[in-house]
Amino acid sequence: MRRGRHCHTGQVAIGLRRHLDVLRERGHSPRRARISDGGARSPLWRQIAADALGLPVTWCDHPAAGAWGAALVAGLAVGACGWATAEAVARPRGTVEPPPAAAPAYARAYAAYR
Repeated sequence: MRRGRHCHTGQVAIGLRRHLDVLRERGHSPRRARISDGGARSPLWRQIAADALGLPVTWCDHPAAGAWGAALVAGLAVGACGWATAEAVARPRGTVEPPPAAAPAYARAYAAYR
């Protein structure tokens, strides 16, 4: 895990990994993550997120992406829209892959977090 001034970023990413585990505990198998706004604008933050999650991370560029994401989750939950709507709105800009060499350090950090 990276140290120094980016430590807080790593802690946030480790917290996101917990959310991923909750999804897995409920029978979902995410194969990728999408991020937007704030930290998603930073190449370093995107890489740390991919490393911590152990998933490819795609960053999206959309005005009010956070609000759109919340609306899409609600729409998906009640059947008002489908994944095609989410894909059309997302506007992906690129994807970062987690290097396998990062996995052991993030596994140790996650174990300490838990």
